[in-house]
Amino acid sequence: KQPDRRVSGFHSELYMKSYRRLERDTVSCGSPYYLQLKYKFDYGRYIEGGIVLENDAGEYLFTPGAPIMDHFSFHVAVKDYGRLKTLVVGDFSARFGQGLVLWNSFSLYGGGNPMSLFRRGSRIVPYMSSEENNFYRGIAAAFSFGRVELSGFCSYNRLDAKVVSDKYTSLPSGGLHNTPSSIASRKKMHEGVAGLNLSYLFNRFKLEFSWATYAYDKKNGKKLRDDNRYRMYDGLWGNCSMSLYAVFGRAKIFGEAAVDYGGSCALLFGTLFPLSDRWDMGILGRCYQKSYTAAHASAYSTLSYVANQRGATLYSTIHLPNRGKLDMDIEMVYYPWKRYNINVASSMVKGGISYSAGGENLDFSIKISEKYTSHDGQHRLSPKLASQWRVFSGISLKGQLGAVASCSSMDGPAEAGWMAAANLKWHLSGNRFAIECGGCYFNCPQWSVRMYNYEADLPYTYNSRLLYGEGGCFYLLAKTEISKSMTLYVKGDTIRYITSGKEPVSRVKLAVKYEF
Repeated sequence: KQPDRRVSGFHSELYMKSYRRLERDTVSCGSPYYLQLKYKFDYGRYIEGGIVLENDAGEYLFTPGAPIMDHFSFHVAVKDYGRLKTLVVGDFSARFGQGLVLWNSFSLYGGGNPMSLFRRGSRIVPYMSSEENNFYRGIAAAFSFGRVELSGFCSYNRLDAKVVSDKYTSLPSGGLHNTPSSIASRKKMHEGVAGLNLSYLFNRFKLEFSWATYAYDKKNGKKLRDDNRYRMYDGLWGNCSMSLYAVFGRAKIFGEAAVDYGGSCALLFGTLFPLSDRWDMGILGRCYQKSYTAAHASAYSTLSYVANQRGATLYSTIHLPNRGKLDMDIEMVYYPWKRYNINVASSMVKGGISYSAGGENLDFSIKISEKYTSHDGQHRLSPKLASQWRVFSGISLKGQLGAVASCSSMDGPAEAGWMAAANLKWHLSGNRFAIECGGCYFNCPQWSVRMYNYEADLPYTYNSRLLYGEGGCFYLLAKTEISKSMTLYVKGDTIRYITSGKEPVSRVKLAVKYEF
């Protein structure tokens, strides 16, 4: 048995990715190529580090007067060294409590999975993503003293901002700098952030205290509107909270209560419990005041911010005989104050049920979901059917059929859209070579019945394609192991529209991963 290089010595990985759009881009002012380079290493058990370089398509590349590459990220970390759990110098993410004070890592909710309602994970994590505006830069550390854990950090980072007369008017978050206006807003403002998390583990429960404070080096010049007037702040701001996690038999209870510097509050609470050996249930409730302001929060919310809602969510999973599974979810939310482009108090109710089952060579699932929003009286019904068939060893075929129907008591007649997709996977030579191809036809004529379709992509890349209008898309993805240390990925994809006025988009992508 070969020794693990990550334990006995030095191990590293280099990943390079590039693509370009084949059609001419008449909007962007830079290079048509997307470039990304990721390098990470481990030395023994305790030391790791990484560098990320990225340049989006349309941004200047190796151009005098501009950055060599648009995005640069780095870190060096020490982990699991005695009482020191993590020490990071450079770029990192932080995750406190259930996210009412601070949580700047991606979290996925949904699917009816009760366990997804509860947040968990390391509080300080080295940063290796290419997202340009959702990380901290500075120093962070986490320590463990038996039942006590202490985490803290200090960050001073540059952010994109539109600045007028030394005041910021907006904070662009896309990270794309391919036009004169987006280039003018690149890294125009600094933000200082400090955070602290202290936890104590009792026999049956854990208590956590979280605190974060932050400030920009520019004054607030945002336009005051009805929907945001209660969430505006200037100068030094911050939040603190107490959170709880307890275990009673097979049931788990969790929650967090937070307050901002202005005295506004937010509360989140939930429980996970089995009704039987096969039936799991999760319930999450929340009450966020309209004026609660937490710029770095990312707790469970149906909005892009943590404020202005009272809601309850229920997830249920039943494991049936013969590998069957039944997932159910229902959510009810009330928004007591105005939202962007919605000038009244409103509510939303949505629910879904899905059944999946499988055998040795065949899997299938069916899901039906429905959503109602009160401000426009809209009902949206979405059924979806999917199946995967393992034809032979190394060959599998997957098909998917979905539809959306939408009607509103205010906008007149009902609207409908649908899509059909299929893909084929083929592994050869003991998985040293693999090829996957897929296609999709869609007819979603109105924005209210738009759909999304997952599409396989290069490693470390998530591709959920927006389907709006009428047309089709196709992709071909190939992977080959050139050697034991090097893997090559090639992909081509295109989307074509029957709808007039929509331009086609075709791309060629290339990636190489090398371990040494």
